[in-house]
Amino acid sequence: MLFPRDTPGITRRRMLGMHAGGLLAVLMPRVGRSATPPATRSYDLVQNFGAQPGTVPASVSATTRALKAFHVEARNRTNPTLPGAYADARWDTRIALNIPAGTFQHTYNRFGMGIKYLTLRGAGKTRTFLRNSNVTSWYDAIAFRSCAPDYFNDPGSPLNLGYYIDTVEADATSVVLKSPAYAGSVSVGKWVLVMSMSRQLYGWPPAMSRYEWAKVTSKDGATIHLDRPLTMSHRDDCPTLGVARDAGNSLASAGPAAIVPIDTDRKPVGELHIYEGFTALAHPKWDPSWGDQVSTDVFQILGCIEARVADCDFENAVGMTQIKSLTLTGCAYKFDESDKIVGQCSYVDCQVAETVGHTQQLNWTVEGGQIGLLKFGKPFNEITTRWGIGHTVNVNGAFIKDSTLVSVTGDGTFVHATFTGISLKLGDRVWVAPLQRLVVRNCVGRGTRREWSVPFVQNIPEVVWQANSGD
Repeated sequence: MLFPRDTPGITRRRMLGMHAGGLLAVLMPRVGRSATPPATRSYDLVQNFGAQPGTVPASVSATTRALKAFHVEARNRTNPTLPGAYADARWDTRIALNIPAGTFQHTYNRFGMGIKYLTLRGAGKTRTFLRNSNVTSWYDAIAFRSCAPDYFNDPGSPLNLGYYIDTVEADATSVVLKSPAYAGSVSVGKWVLVMSMSRQLYGWPPAMSRYEWAKVTSKDGATIHLDRPLTMSHRDDCPTLGVARDAGNSLASAGPAAIVPIDTDRKPVGELHIYEGFTALAHPKWDPSWGDQVSTDVFQILGCIEARVADCDFENAVGMTQIKSLTLTGCAYKFDESDKIVGQCSYVDCQVAETVGHTQQLNWTVEGGQIGLLKFGKPFNEITTRWGIGHTVNVNGAFIKDSTLVSVTGDGTFVHATFTGISLKLGDRVWVAPLQRLVVRNCVGRGTRREWSVPFVQNIPEVVWQANSGD
């Protein structure tokens, strides 16, 4: 056992070797009804857990053990439902892991899972390097897996795409389950995803056109009360894509309005994850059967409410999916994909060689840096199109400022549709999204304003053009 249960708190802090101020209660807003502000627990991967920089087997083993020991300690500090939890464990405890300068190779990429509030901090992206060398499977070999497994998978239970609800309009603060029997599966104080209108028969996660986040405040029979008004309507007559289930539980099918319990005791969603000051190196022995390493050796950010990444480089890719808000600042890497159910993605002074998938998220902001954009396929399926709403792409707002936007399609044409999420040009067919406002400022790209203006500008209520090269 890393920390004996009968060790007094002050002695345990000394055992940890924490720096002055590393373990302090900080003034924070009240969480729930607790009058006690959450604590911040700060650890050092080398001093507290025995990690060793280096790539030789002994160093890899020591760092792997250290990451696993940290993960056990952090979860016992933050999840009061675990058998080994500390008496003062609280969901809102802030956990910080500091990694000093050096190259730390390991075989354990799940050390951020199940921790609601986590800061992973290196000594700077030119000084701290992390590398995963696990060869067991793709899931274990990728650079990092953050937060929760994902919104829809709960370890030890079946796949759950939510519980069907009655049609609900925007501004509503409650939803009504089709089957009251499922009310016990939705917990007060936990995050849920309200979603509807699937547009894809395959792939993962489900490609929903409408989705939003809320916390459950109370329950009254089949009525689930939420902590905020819904921002969009969700219809219960959307077509079902996948295997139809009973009237109350969508399970492996999606489409009609549903509420998904994305935050459970066994699978707590990440409220806030912060990553800063390190470089994630490429896997040294990537198996080609796992996929192209540039795009599939990912630092995966998923199962979060909010994540912030700053002063980090990634030798290959960043994966983003099932997250309410993601901000990347001063980061550089080769590839990313906004893989569905992303509420807000913001790039600030980033260098990204290729990016794809942004028409499937709700909002996208690019400020500074250079972003390369890939052309990609139809973001909705023929069933959705035939249903009469096929002209819907998710992006509700786009803001592009002081950025260099580069086409990487190889045909010399800048794919404006991809980066703005306004439309996709597929041969001679164009789908137009109901974008409400587009601001494009001081940007450099291939193309002309005339190309931007046809055919979709007239469909946007407000368009602002300011000093763009090529205008």
